[in-house]
Amino acid sequence: PPPADRRIGKNYFRDPATDRLVVDYSAFLSDGVADLMISFGDTIKRLAGKPVFVTAYYCEMIKGASGTYNAADRIRASGKIDMLQSVLEYNPWRQPGGPGSVSNVIGSLALHNMLFLQELDTRTWVGPPYYDVKNAIEHAWAHNIEEFSAINEREIGLAIAQGTGAYYYDMTGGYFHETDIMKEIARTKKVYDSNLTKPNSFRPDVAVILDETSCHWSSDDINALAAVNGCLSFVHDAMTISGVPFDTFALPDLIRYPQLQKYKMYVFLNAFYLTTEQRRFIDEQLKKEDKTLVWMYAPGYLSERTKDVANITSLIGMKVATVEGERRNLTALTAAGKHRLGRDLPPVTGGAYAQKFWIDDKNVIPITRFQEGNEVAAAYREFPGWRSCYIATPGALPPALINNIAALSGAYVCTRPGNPVRLNSNFLSLHGARPGLYTLNLPRKYRSVTNAFTGKTVARNTSKFSLNVPAQETLWFLLQN
Repeated sequence: PPPADRRIGKNYFRDPATDRLVVDYSAFLSDGVADLMISFGDTIKRLAGKPVFVTAYYCEMIKGASGTYNAADRIRASGKIDMLQSVLEYNPWRQPGGPGSVSNVIGSLALHNMLFLQELDTRTWVGPPYYDVKNAIEHAWAHNIEEFSAINEREIGLAIAQGTGAYYYDMTGGYFHETDIMKEIARTKKVYDSNLTKPNSFRPDVAVILDETSCHWSSDDINALAAVNGCLSFVHDAMTISGVPFDTFALPDLIRYPQLQKYKMYVFLNAFYLTTEQRRFIDEQLKKEDKTLVWMYAPGYLSERTKDVANITSLIGMKVATVEGERRNLTALTAAGKHRLGRDLPPVTGGAYAQKFWIDDKNVIPITRFQEGNEVAAAYREFPGWRSCYIATPGALPPALINNIAALSGAYVCTRPGNPVRLNSNFLSLHGARPGLYTLNLPRKYRSVTNAFTGKTVARNTSKFSLNVPAQETLWFLLQN
């Protein structure tokens, strides 16, 4: 392997002219894990003597760049693994009132005819006690049946809405060995089973795009990784509570599958490295038909041969500047004024310390400015046939801004930001992260909307309804034509 000083380095991004061997080594680590899994899958299928279903545990990069788990595209393309599974992320977002999480690119798995299974290793009051407060928060220790139900229904609601699955993993034994817990699991499974065979025609208008290759081009420096992970994990969590439904895809699939060119809004979380072919595809296929492209941090900064902000400028249509090799405070303050994109934005966003990029262009509409230096940190600009929105601060795309951009783009918005909402043509799940009165705009007019557990009708012959969302509870609704 390359020496540590080359893997870490003083710069946040590796240089195609000098660091290709370091990048190759990083890719080799991920490819080796994937190839081993593919080999096992191939061997099992060949020697089983009958058709068999092969599943493997694999966490992708949605929840942050990992040195050895950035080759899921290789697994998906192999045809040797039928299903991937991974765990609900360990952090405070597991708690009742949190957005929950998923670690895999669900949309791309479906494109390759693969399934996804979420591991629910929820700790409860029944099993061994937690040993400190930090452990209790990160593992979302359910202290009673109300907390367990809120967490369970939030995650199973995601599975129903997205056509995925889940299983319960009893860590150390005994966490689910309780009558009320098993009754809760049984009633959610009943709703899950009843939705399995219902056709789903709903598709969001927003596509979130992730790129494994770009993960190899960031330094192993802890601050560089924090910046990259902010673009991935923080923005994905913000998307979840934005009130805007979305699909997730890997960048290579965006190019492979023409049906993915029909979204109204694209959010590129970590497209730091783009090939000439990928840039041409974006220019020719996405910068048209009134689409909106949202870019995070350093989009297209790296090409096959260069590392240059000119690459960013040509990609996003805004002049961008940077200072390489310096760690700067990237806290930004709202500066959108009365523009509709500034509605309900938090006064402060970001907070990372990383390489600083900023917009140096008088033709843009500023959204935020850096607290130190006052440079434009996020901006919006319209072009004939498309829109560009650039966020130069890692992770500084708050739910309200996502909601505002989606509305401006004509994308489907279910509700105002605040709560995790998941839905398909037949089902809607809403978790109370931010309680209050919410109006839910449905994809179309429905004959009735009923509570999935009680059967009570809450609305008839409508395309929207309002309700009070309680804190730390999950609400399930059946949408009936």
